[in-house]
Amino acid sequence: MLLQEKINVYLSFIESGEIYTTYTPSKGKKFEIKICFKESIPDSCILFLQQASKIIADAGFFLTYSVGLENE
Repeated sequence: MLLQEKINVYLSFIESGEIYTTYTPSKGKKFEIKICFKESIPDSCILFLQQASKIIADAGFFLTYSVGLENE
């Protein structure tokens, strides 16, 4: 439930347009919500992530997730 609430807050921030006033350089950019799990993804979370990814993609954004730290 905590993850779902956090994703909803991020989506609200993007969809409301607040992101454009907070981060002016974001205009014209594509948005990705990226979740990095420190350890393995709990089984109970995998179906939720798959469903959330589809819903978010349908809204025109991206949800990605991975295990471990990523170097970027």
